[in-house]
Formats: sequence, structure tokens, C-alpha cells
Amino acid sequence: MKSVFLFAVLAAIAIGAHAAAIQGNAPVIVGVADPRDRLLMSGSSMLAPSADPEFAGSMRLKYHIGGTTPATLVKFIEQGPPQGGGPSFVGGLGTNSITVTITAAKGKGFNYYIELWGHDDVKTEEKDA
Repeated sequence: MKSVFLFAVLAAIAIGAHAAAIQGNAPVIVGVADPRDRLLMSGSSMLAPSADPEFAGSMRLKYHIGGTTPATLVKFIEQGPPQGGGPSFVGGLGTNSITVTITAAKGKGFNYYIELWGHDDVKTEEKDA
């Protein structure tokens, strides 16, 4: 009976440890969402894994949004299995020129779908005038 209990405890610990190590693909959101936001721009960014296991590659992307609508939120959605990398810099929120940097884990790559969201602060009364 004691061995069955010990086996059950060890199995529960092993399952719990494995569950804690599993990472999800939850999106990383930088900025503040607003109900008036609309999708301004989107696209994919991909970096192949490095042959050098100690190299951590990165990619800097610059987005220029036409007009006067500022981007107030950037959403990074990892595609495929998690690889350990992620966004390491987001600059220019609140403007129409956004710079993001995505950094891979050592020896790995990444595949992200990126969305820029924002809204025009100009009120309809001002547009009509």
C-alpha cells in the first residue's frame, strides 16, 4: 500500500513539474488598448535558427503608418511551437513611426505575427468644422 501511495505522489510531482515547463503561445501586448482601436498594420517576421548554439539573433523592424493616426498598441503573436525568444524593444508608441526589436533565444529562431493597433484622436466635430 505504501508503494502505491509513493508511486502516486512521484507521478503527481513529475506531471506537475512537466506542466510548469510547458510554455504557451499567449500574445505579448505592449501599449494600451482602447475600444476605438482599429488594426493599422500587420505582418509576419521570421528568423531561422542559428547554426551556432551560442548565437542569439535579433531583428529590428520599422513601421511607418501613413496619415496622422498613431499606433498605441503592438501585439506579438508567436506562430508555431514556442522557441524562447520574444520582443526586446518597442519604441515610438503614440506616434505613426514604430520600431520593434525581436530577439531569439540562443541557437534558435522565431516566427511572429505582429499587429499594430491605434485610433485617431481627432473628434468628429473637429473633422466636420
